[in-house]
Amino acid sequence: MLFEITVFSNPVTALVGEGGFLPVEELHKTAEYDEEFVKPALLLADKVTLRSHRVDLLSNEVRDHNTLGWPVPLLARAIGLSTRRDSDELTRLKIAESDLLTNAEIASIEAALDPESGEYARVIPDSIKRVESIRVALAAHYRLHGDMLTSEPLRALDGLLEELPWDPTPKSQPQKLADISAGNDMEFNRAFFTIVDDVVNSRTSVMMDDTVFGGVKRLTGEPAGLDSATVVRGAVELMRMVDGLSAMRLDEIPGVRSDLAPYLGPFRAFMLEVSESVGQDDASDAERSRQLLLAWERQVAPAVDELEAVLRSASFKRNAIDVFATRAEVLQTVGFALGIAAGAGLVGISSLTAGAALAPPMLEALVASVRAKQAARTNRAYFVHAMAARLTRGRA
Repeated sequence: MLFEITVFSNPVTALVGEGGFLPVEELHKTAEYDEEFVKPALLLADKVTLRSHRVDLLSNEVRDHNTLGWPVPLLARAIGLSTRRDSDELTRLKIAESDLLTNAEIASIEAALDPESGEYARVIPDSIKRVESIRVALAAHYRLHGDMLTSEPLRALDGLLEELPWDPTPKSQPQKLADISAGNDMEFNRAFFTIVDDVVNSRTSVMMDDTVFGGVKRLTGEPAGLDSATVVRGAVELMRMVDGLSAMRLDEIPGVRSDLAPYLGPFRAFMLEVSESVGQDDASDAERSRQLLLAWERQVAPAVDELEAVLRSASFKRNAIDVFATRAEVLQTVGFALGIAAGAGLVGISSLTAGAALAPPMLEALVASVRAKQAARTNRAYFVHAMAARLTRGRA
């Protein structure tokens, strides 16, 4: 059975706080936030679904860009800009004041849009050409926002990760107008209430960033269903403590998952177990983070240290020396064995001649090394060692 995690994130609020404003030039930080936030889950789970409000914002930009291809929405936007003549807005959109419609042009367009006027065919086509510079500027504006809200590294993880919005309601101009008429926060509120229901009723494990987690707790009164979310959240935080993970690029994760697949499952179970042992669902975020750090030092770090000791003892050279040092009868063949070992570099059976492989001391050292390494790979913390080894090879 696949272990799936649905990740809920609210990048804008996480970056600037409740009610804060994220400058347009910093929109790219929302994608970077999601990339970093979801990274440990991509190693912890077999499949990840990212439900990010960033995707809702991206869908809004796509919707607004697409509506520029329709005469009425385009002309309505041009009329609005020309009526307001807000210098800050025009600067932000890179629209010259000379491109705006005159009052006479606005009146002519508004009259032609009246179905009873019969002027649509005569006025509107020329008006569309008249506002072409405004359309181009708006299209560039929406494309820029869309590009900044898009994470190409996350999109490249197709099959491992799926990006979805909070709100599955199709984005359309009529829906936008209905939401505006219902109140400025209608769209966000509908989206948030949707994910609250999805969190409570999810059939997969769930993980939330602090802003979503806090909002869900306020609305639901901390139902028992959030206990598992707390465990997963803790396991992900523990996964962040693995050396090399923070520096790993997203495009490296599929390779890591493939190379270290035999060790990932046991380590996942280990992290979930350690996280569950921490408990304290009612603890503050800061306190729980401290408890998780202590749990790592108390349970994970000793397991890793023990593993490293086993792997050091699994050295073929070390075992060969130990055998020669502790068995007196070996002295009869020590000259022959050491001579062969020197030629082979004491690096393993593939490098030894048949004569060396038959030497009892060498065979015993080899068997001891193989058995020790096999035992080490069953250690649930072996993933940490394998990650470090892979990172070292990558830097070499």
